[in-house]
Amino acid sequence: MKKSGKHKNAGQRPDPLAPLLAQALGAHQQGQLAQAEQIYTHILQQQATHFDALHFCGVLHMQSNRAESGVALIERALQQRESADALTNLANGLLRLKRHADALQRLDRALALEPRQPAAHTNRGVALAALDRHEEAAAAYRKALQYQPVFPEALNNLGNALRALERYDEAIAALDQALQQRPGYAEALNNRGLALAARKDYSAALDSYAQALASRPRYAEALNNRGNVFKDLLRFDEAQQSYDAALAIDPNYAEARYNRGNNLGAQNRHIEALQDYALALQLQPAHADANWNTALSQLLLGDFTAGFQHYEWRWRLKHAEARRHFDCPEWTGKQALTDRHIIVWAEQGLGDTLQFCRLLQGLVERGARVTFEVQPALKRLLSRLPQITVFARGDTAPAADFHCPLLSLPARLALTPDALPFATRYLAATECERADWLPRLPAAPLRIGLCCSGNPRLANDHNRSVALARFGALAGEGRQLILMQKDLRASDEAVLNDLSILDLRKDLHDFCDTAAALSHCDLLISVDTSVAHLAGAIGIPTWILLPFAPDWRWQLQRNDSPWYPGARLFRQPAPGAWDAVFAQVSAALADLPHHA
Repeated sequence: MKKSGKHKNAGQRPDPLAPLLAQALGAHQQGQLAQAEQIYTHILQQQATHFDALHFCGVLHMQSNRAESGVALIERALQQRESADALTNLANGLLRLKRHADALQRLDRALALEPRQPAAHTNRGVALAALDRHEEAAAAYRKALQYQPVFPEALNNLGNALRALERYDEAIAALDQALQQRPGYAEALNNRGLALAARKDYSAALDSYAQALASRPRYAEALNNRGNVFKDLLRFDEAQQSYDAALAIDPNYAEARYNRGNNLGAQNRHIEALQDYALALQLQPAHADANWNTALSQLLLGDFTAGFQHYEWRWRLKHAEARRHFDCPEWTGKQALTDRHIIVWAEQGLGDTLQFCRLLQGLVERGARVTFEVQPALKRLLSRLPQITVFARGDTAPAADFHCPLLSLPARLALTPDALPFATRYLAATECERADWLPRLPAAPLRIGLCCSGNPRLANDHNRSVALARFGALAGEGRQLILMQKDLRASDEAVLNDLSILDLRKDLHDFCDTAAALSHCDLLISVDTSVAHLAGAIGIPTWILLPFAPDWRWQLQRNDSPWYPGARLFRQPAPGAWDAVFAQVSAALADLPHHA
């Protein structure tokens, strides 16, 4: 914190307390904080508005981990006169108190008074980053480096901002420059590991964490981050050792406790994972990710009551979907719905909408008039839900008495695994649509629809999606394989012509088309995608191929699903073990009565 500066303005009368102030500053600069504070206090007893005593006593309080009283003292000083130094020091205290918007305001004013303050520009970047304004934060760090090119802290922070912007190569370059200026800089090595891990360069990330820990052996954050890389590499025992080492250093490290739970969850050890999440939440009750993952573990274990209550934490996740707003209150499950109009709005993915649209009937049974806002690709199909008015997202919403997000309905309708409504054939293609599609599909004893991949933007997609070439091995005499997904990745596109798979993509304009084509299939074999939900909803036998750690809705161990009676689940016996899954599928196909 800045402790220097002019103590009086030109032309001002000599300060009779100046000798005492000089003594206080001398003690302060020599680290004799108790003596300095005693003298500052004595000055303020004689002159309660003494600017320098208020300012520097506030700095001392912050150095003594008394940020709130330090902020209050400097604010009193600034009531006497404006000072760039005091504004900068006040902002530092506000940053400690996580009052980032207030800190930014004071730093902007300080820099307006005195622009050439590298530390102030850097702290301005810190405030902006905390407000998720990472592009502006990067610009602030670069401004600091213009005034002070050798500034490893600013380079370290610049690397973090660029990592938040997913510009990983630039982030690594900034962090490498910080390390050139300060070899062995533990924070930069740790942050370099984060950037490398985000780029999925796991080996280099582990090396960077090893260097950070060589520089600072008791670096709990680096141990925690190293554990995350081990978990991503499925090296679960090493991950747990890293988390345990971090917690041995800092037993109150909520993030390491939370990540330890994630490591257990990735092994399907969800009862143990819940224990770690509970401990993390004792330390940090508002930890959004720990609350959210608690919900996922509870739902995987079949505890719908607790799980769907915790599911409301989805709105507080860092990359949460934006809540939509309507000119009416949200329905909480407690308000009567008889003769009232409610808008339910789809959220998350297409599969979620297909799975949970069945719950709208529960609102109809409560006497509500129900309007459903859906993704445009589902509008035509879901318009057939009985007693439901449907409009597409982006269209003008009608006036209503209440609104409710779709995935909040399970909790508000008190859904249980034993009472899933519309369990079979609650959606269908029309006879006209089915007749239109029949000539497009070649005759075969066994028509099998296929889906190999889902939305690549989902965090877990790399675990659930499979190369299309694997499905080509399911071809056989009497079997017609039919691609049932609209989008295909470049790597799969390159091999499609070499496989005996019928490509329908140019004719699949929306989910009505997909439903009509599926209705002529004897079976869908799919990874966990929206088309699997569609097949279940229209009553087509569906074989769903699941990663070792599945999405919550498929629960654990069982090979059937309460959501779709016609579904059969094929699970990896170990992480990444798709060979075993396809061996099971091939054996099951051979047992079908239609096989050649």
